[in-house]
Amino acid sequence: MGHLARTLGALGWHTEALPLRERALAITEAALGPDHPTTILYRDYLSDVRQMPTGDNDAP
Repeated sequence: MGHLARTLGALGWHTEALPLRERALAITEAALGPDHPTTILYRDYLSDVRQMPTGDNDAP
């Protein structure tokens, strides 16, 4: 899920990447806990997507 979100973000489809990043974070946090380094990394990824412009480039 995280890989797909990364690909969508790289293509400029940030609106589509956002819910995937949110879900990946929720799964990771439930499995590893809120203070695990991977959870923190996924939280940073989600923050990055939220800061992207909302106008998608040729989104499906």
